[in-house]
This record gives sequence, structure tokens and C-alpha cells, in this order.
Amino acid sequence: MTPNEYQRAAMRTAPPKLNLAEAALGMATEASEAADVIKKHLFQGHPLDTEKLKKEMGDALWYMAYVCRIVEDLDLESVMKDNIAKLSARFPNGFTPEASMARVDEKNNIKLCLCNTGIKATMTLKTEHSSVVNMVDYLFNEIAPLIDPLSTIIEIKPLTFADEPNFNAIISAGIYDPYNNTVRHFNAFAICTADIEEEEYYWFKPNTGVIIRVFPNKQTKRGDRQ
Repeated sequence: MTPNEYQRAAMRTAPPKLNLAEAALGMATEASEAADVIKKHLFQGHPLDTEKLKKEMGDALWYMAYVCRIVEDLDLESVMKDNIAKLSARFPNGFTPEASMARVDEKNNIKLCLCNTGIKATMTLKTEHSSVVNMVDYLFNEIAPLIDPLSTIIEIKPLTFADEPNFNAIISAGIYDPYNNTVRHFNAFAICTADIEEEEYYWFKPNTGVIIRVFPNKQTKRGDRQ
């Protein structure tokens, strides 16, 4: 059975009055029910119920077909082909964390503008980068050492200043103190056009030269250097 053959067969049971909200909520609900089967197996001692898992995954697939039925120019086969094309471009040599962060397929063309000490005092130095991780690599290797050679953390967060309409995010560097769970010595030093919806942290491991993306830890304290 091809993807579009499945879609045509599945939509025999679609409701007469199509509803995109119902399709989206159903897709999310069935996916969560499939995840619940796995959760019970991994954390609650249940045997893995593969038949139930298959049924829940099938229900989620049905709702995906329902979305494709409603949205013009969407069908399951094109969704699958586009997904494979995206993964081929993003991971040409297979998955790696570095390629996942770089997202070269998105061609972000991020513009970076360095600042003296804050948003309004921009310097003339401006650079362009193809992805957030490429920009972060540049900041760790070229800029942060000029501010503090010990910098181990770069934070990017949404920009809230209305007088900088061409830039979306503000960047600062600091040092993470694992003993006190504190990020010390953050100073704003750049703004950029990266599309940032929430705070992102990038951690530099000096011994290996590896950059790791760290999701925000709301429990992390911030403070001045002692």
C-alpha cells in the first residue's frame, strides 16, 4: 500500500464536515496515547503492548491523513518525500549532534552585530552566518575570548527592545560555575537576526573544543563574578 492509497482508504471514514482543529487535536492526542504505551513499559513495569502501540500509531497516522485531506496541496506521499529530502540535506553523512545544531538546510543567513556593552552602542563590526551554531562557534572562538578568556557559556535570548527592529535576539557570554549552579559575568555584547523564541544556552568544552546546546535550566542562578 502506498502512502496516498492509505490516505484515500482512510478518508472513507472522515466526517462529512471536515474540521482542521479536530484533525490537529486528534493527531496530538493519538501520538500521546502511543507515547503512553511506551511510558508504561519503560517506567511502570508493564510489558510492551506492541498491538496497542501499533493501533495508537495507526490512529495518529489517520489524523495525519485527515490533515492532508483538509489542507490544499498536502498529501502523505509529499510529506514523506519532503521529510526525507530535509533529512538528507541536514544529515548527509548520518545524524550527528553538530549537524543537528547547524541545520544547514535552513539557510538562516544570520546577521550578527557586535556591541560595546549593550544594545544601543553598536560597533561597525558586522558578520553573516549560515546558522546559529556557526555563529556561536565564531563567537566562542573569535569574540568571547576578547571579553573573557574563561567564557564557557553563550546565551541567546529574544530581543525586547523596540528600537532595534532589524534584530531579533541579544547575545551575552559568561562562565558557568557548576558548584554553585550559577552563571557568572554575563555581559551583553551582540545582537543578531536569529529567530529565537526562548532562551538558548551553548556550552563550550575547552578540553575538546566541542559546543553543546543546553536547554534553559530555570533553576540556574545568575550572579556577578566573585
